[in-house]
Amino acid sequence: LINMSDKIIELLVMFIVGISILISTFFIGKKIKKRGILIGVSLGICYMFTIYIISSIVNMNFTITLKSIEMIGMCIIFGTLGGILGVNLK
Repeated sequence: LINMSDKIIELLVMFIVGISILISTFFIGKKIKKRGILIGVSLGICYMFTIYIISSIVNMNFTITLKSIEMIGMCIIFGTLGGILGVNLK
């Protein structure tokens, strides 16, 4: 259908994952009203852990690469940011 390069698809996936974690941690932080950093980091790690468990079940050759580490870092950063914003914005 649409001919996009692997690099564009990879960036698009990272953007969508980052935004979804940011939004979810924002609303969770807003609801709980405390410990935004801890909530954000925890949710980011849980999200990636879940994705990697599912990926390793589906794809038996699954390995951790530099891209995997970048994705984990990005999830932690976006989760932390969302948690902080959710707790602190009125």
